[in-house]
Amino acid sequence: MLISTHIVSDVEYIANRNAIMKDGKIIANGTTDELVKMMDGKVWQSTIPAEQLHHYERTVRVVTVRNEEGGSVSVRYVSESPSLPGSQAASPRLEDLYLWLFRSVKKEIKWMENIAESSYNNSRIILYEEASFMIIKSSTSLRNDYGSISSLAHEKQEPIYITKNGKGDLVVMSIEAFEKREEIIKLRAKLELAEQSRLANEPTFTLEQSKQRLDTIYEQTKI
Repeated sequence: MLISTHIVSDVEYIANRNAIMKDGKIIANGTTDELVKMMDGKVWQSTIPAEQLHHYERTVRVVTVRNEEGGSVSVRYVSESPSLPGSQAASPRLEDLYLWLFRSVKKEIKWMENIAESSYNNSRIILYEEASFMIIKSSTSLRNDYGSISSLAHEKQEPIYITKNGKGDLVVMSIEAFEKREEIIKLRAKLELAEQSRLANEPTFTLEQSKQRLDTIYEQTKI
């Protein structure tokens, strides 16, 4: 079976053996419990004032953010040691391991885009294939610091994934990035239509033949 998803929790309870790939090499493998155990002592939970969230998002790898009463937020993050005030150790999950293994100093967040799942000797093997960088921000950040989110969208020209209560909720991007993606989608549709025509053995033309046809049409319009 082949699936494609960026939600690790969808597959965490399906597979009994996993192989995680990075740059074409397997960097970790084992049962889900064995892989999750690698994160013992590296997953933390802290409750902080919502206005401090933007600051800490720059210093630690935030996994999820949940709104709490009184203008505070509960932050789950991965780190070698507790980095936020009042941090408590949290039970690790598979998504924590993925963020940990694919962390990057220069990029916002490395995330998976494709998961290939296949069966082998009655065991499911999940191959995480690094694709593009995923910029993830919480709904709290969007609400409290719209200016920074807007600047980031225009700077990176990539979609920004907004989470709500730890789950994907919205995608925002600059108008320039949106218009570019729309043009790409339209071009792809035209290419797919051309390929369907080719497979149906409809007449095709070389570049030179197309040029000649255009020249003929142009000459006709001059008359």
